[in-house]
Amino acid sequence: EIGQREERVNEDAHRWAVLTIARCLLEESKEEFQKQRQGPLLRTAARHFKAFTLGRYVNVLPVLGEDRVEVLESSGRGKDGTALSRGTVEQLHLALRFGLIDEYADSSEGMPVLMDDTIVNFDPERLSAVCASIVDISVRHQALVLTCHAGFVDQLRAAATAAGNPEPNVINL
Repeated sequence: EIGQREERVNEDAHRWAVLTIARCLLEESKEEFQKQRQGPLLRTAARHFKAFTLGRYVNVLPVLGEDRVEVLESSGRGKDGTALSRGTVEQLHLALRFGLIDEYADSSEGMPVLMDDTIVNFDPERLSAVCASIVDISVRHQALVLTCHAGFVDQLRAAATAAGNPEPNVINL
């Protein structure tokens, strides 16, 4: 009886090892597929998000079979969007929006981009990077930015100057 149980334990251990290896291979294949199949929208969003977060997050990846994305830290570790701070989630949404704007414009007529106080929860360092991206998107699209933050207007002007673009038109109401 002991011999039969040992044999069964050995068979179960072998089966467990095979299934564990198969699971690891499937996970690696899934990750590689996600990286290779990243569409233009997510590539553009990842570029903006990397700039917004000053290189802390380097990629935006779809999660296969789910309607969500995962962000990749510069260390290579993946992170779910629900684990990000409020400001970082808003930066991710803005990056995805910029990706969508560029992708849409590639296949049809460009439309104006309207932003209303998109920067409320951004820290000052990341705000400069966001301003640079807003200036960048305004080169290709008409961008209307509404804000009640005078400092934001100054940062947009500085970003435009740094990029060699004309100073934005500002209307004070």
